[in-house]
Amino acid sequence: RRNLPLILFFNLLGVALFLSWFLPANHGGWFTLDSAIFFFFNRHLATDPAFLHLVAITNNRAFDAISLLAMGLLYLYFYLKQDAAGRRRLVITGVVML
Repeated sequence: RRNLPLILFFNLLGVALFLSWFLPANHGGWFTLDSAIFFFFNRHLATDPAFLHLVAITNNRAFDAISLLAMGLLYLYFYLKQDAAGRRRLVITGVVML
């Protein structure tokens, strides 16, 4: 079932949302919201050593590599269990996710 008007509406809404951020000087009202969110989460870095260490660990490239390896092994596990059609579907899904 196709709902072209709704699809077009949400696409236009997305473009309008992007332009409301991109076009105004200093990003208009979005700068205030963005700054508030940024400082809300980052103030906890100064007051909570456990949160500081959690952020430091998860922002490390080794953490990214381990996560990539775990996801790759999980993908390989399901890939090897599939027949030819299932493997083709998984490869296409992987390409789309890139």
